[in-house]
Amino acid sequence: MRTDGEQVAPRVLFVCHEASLTGAPKVLLTYLTWLSANTDLRFEILALAGGPLLADFSALAPTTVVEARGRSHASYFEAGLVKAGYPQLGDRLKKRRVGRKLRDLTGFDAVYLNSATSALVLRVLPEIPPLIISHVHELDSAFAHWFDEFDRAAMITRTDWFVACADTVARMLTEYGVDPTRISCHHEFIEPPVLGSDGSGGVRAIVDIPEGSFVVGASGQSIWRKGPDLFIQMAAHIVSRHPDLDVHFVWVGSTETDLWALHDIEKMGLSGRVHFVGQIEEPTPMYADFDVFCLTSREDPFPLVMLEMAALGVPVVGFDNGGIVEFAGADECCIVVDYLDVAALGLAVTDLLASPARRSALGEKSGERVRTQHLVDVAAPRLYREMMEHLAAGSGRRGGDVVGRRR
Repeated sequence: MRTDGEQVAPRVLFVCHEASLTGAPKVLLTYLTWLSANTDLRFEILALAGGPLLADFSALAPTTVVEARGRSHASYFEAGLVKAGYPQLGDRLKKRRVGRKLRDLTGFDAVYLNSATSALVLRVLPEIPPLIISHVHELDSAFAHWFDEFDRAAMITRTDWFVACADTVARMLTEYGVDPTRISCHHEFIEPPVLGSDGSGGVRAIVDIPEGSFVVGASGQSIWRKGPDLFIQMAAHIVSRHPDLDVHFVWVGSTETDLWALHDIEKMGLSGRVHFVGQIEEPTPMYADFDVFCLTSREDPFPLVMLEMAALGVPVVGFDNGGIVEFAGADECCIVVDYLDVAALGLAVTDLLASPARRSALGEKSGERVRTQHLVDVAAPRLYREMMEHLAAGSGRRGGDVVGRRR
């Protein structure tokens, strides 16, 4: 923090790996919106790839966008050099390519890396600020495989303060040799979901589902980690055991042309019952139409959609892994079944569909948890206060030369 006789608000560079409609960028946008409205913090934003949230980021602060994450032939080539054991050459080429866009990003008191994959910025910034903060939104498979070992080692050894989005993430970081005193857990948070007054945009406005039918929902990218295949299997389990149950299954966030999903849906006799509706710009009205939400993720640190559903009073069921276990807590505000036990997941769903009172009670309990712990006006001030403490203290608490995971 620099002063010339007069206190000056610190200046922070926030780095997002992309401006997509996914968890980590959405949390950052929510946090920066709160900072802009409630503090005098000076900040700029660096996006390592574009996306739908770019205009929202740009409206808050000066925003630099540079294609640095494998979205071009040059970037793929540079990453390949790093993986092949030539990190210095890869860095030189990347720095040369993006240097003109980054050359003015100097004079910051801190850099805030939002997500582990943002760590590659430590190779390309013209100047590394005295304080490095890393907000980790990933669990083991993503942290171990989504970005270069070189970048992971740099993040682990050079970060002064880690923000873990869940206790399980904090524990993972210690397994990589990070000193627990350098880690704080700040669970994910959201803006309160807002429904339109006209009721438009609900699931039946997009999918041909009769009034009165139950709707079981899920959401996320159509990737292995999110378990869309397990959602289809769960639907098949329910339909085979309850053929007269009037229920539809809706996945929000995939594309409508996922051939593997269409193939499985047809082969399992679920055509017209399972719907992959693609990415919806404003999915809240659809979410509100769900009777039950299934979190079929194989790994999910602390999913925002879980909080969004709970805030809408929709009961959540999921597998025993990641953030849903922490969110459910001792009072079990969610239903958690054994990992990858699709039959148990289907049973939990059908039990809830058969009991409106239980659905309502569970939805209210989880909604109260969100209102008291996971809304931005509750959680962001805590994160901001601790961030300011670290800015006031400066750097100098970095760990040793840890380069791999301790087994």
